[in-house]
Amino acid sequence: MKSICLFFASFCICSFAFSQASYLQRIKDTPSVMSHDAVAAYFLSLDSLQEEVKAKVKIFKAENEAVVKSIDPATISQAYMNYGQTVSAADILAMQSAQQKLIAGQQILNDLQVKFGAQKDSIDALYSKDIDVFNTELSKYMSKCSGEVGSVSQCDAMYAALNQSRTKFLNKYFFGPSALYASFLKEYRVAMPAPAIAAALNAMKSAEITMLGIVLPHIEDLAYLELTNDIIILIKEVFVIEYKLWPGK
Repeated sequence: MKSICLFFASFCICSFAFSQASYLQRIKDTPSVMSHDAVAAYFLSLDSLQEEVKAKVKIFKAENEAVVKSIDPATISQAYMNYGQTVSAADILAMQSAQQKLIAGQQILNDLQVKFGAQKDSIDALYSKDIDVFNTELSKYMSKCSGEVGSVSQCDAMYAALNQSRTKFLNKYFFGPSALYASFLKEYRVAMPAPAIAAALNAMKSAEITMLGIVLPHIEDLAYLELTNDIIILIKEVFVIEYKLWPGK
């Protein structure tokens, strides 16, 4: 009976963690349609999901803290004393192994963060150069064609060229099959979850928590939620399209 109860508890915890992983899966792919309205709707969906995630994170953190605060300080002191008296060579080796695993996992995550940081910096640099070229083209059009217009046909041609530049720019960075920012976000979302969740779990399941026998109700599920929020923040930072870039604006 005890083994059945333990299995059921384990199943419930795994199922609950999976339900939180579904929040990560609810982040939709960036819009493939070149539409100001589509992007606006996409951001609204991100805002709504982020509010849900933040609310759950707040609740789960409070429940974790409540568990820790409910522990009698005397119990903690006794646990330290007992551990110091009963610790074995095998226990020490297990702690060292766990620490090495934590360091290795964190290094993998750090390496990925450096890689993606450099990748984004490179795209940002290209974007900066291209937006400068576009701004020069836009300034020429505004200077020649705002107010009194000397040649309607010439301004129409300049406007058509400007819209072509806008479309080319948006395809290069946001909407094309190989759009730089959209591809970057897709790669990030594939590569980051597994090492980020593993690092968070290793950090939260510290030797001290294990030693004291503390069972926090929200570890893996909280890690999934916080990763979801981090990815939403990154998408909002990257997929910002200036109004002047939309054709016809």
